Amino acid sequence: MCILSATSILKILLPERQINKKIYNSFDLMLNNLSSESWINQYIYWELSLIKELGYEIDYSNSDESIQINEKSLKIPNLLLNKNINNDFNQEIKKALNFNKNLFIENFINPNRLSFPLFRNILEDYFS
Repeated sequence: MCILSATSILKILLPERQINKKIYNSFDLMLNNLSSESWINQYIYWELSLIKELGYEIDYSNSDESIQINEKSLKIPNLLLNKNINNDFNQEIKKALNFNKNLFIENFINPNRLSFPLFRNILEDYFS
């Protein structure tokens, strides 16, 4: 599901036949780490690196645990702030996936009138 999610995101967000070595290399690294125990963390950070390469970087250092995007406040998950995860691990993963989803929607999906990939929603639902 992780691979389907990643490829469906790449398919809708990247222009065809345009070379982007940074995105390719980060995707390759994420794929090579899917067999590790922390594969979902690798995936979450891959999404953030994709968002950065597409032109939207998040600066957590000046944050008060939330950021403003298009007049919406998004709480940054503890997982991304490298804080201790006191509650359920699956809930923290779900929060991080939802945070990334909101970044995709606010910065790329809605402005370009795209549909959010079904496989990405299924991956997020897996951690409910």
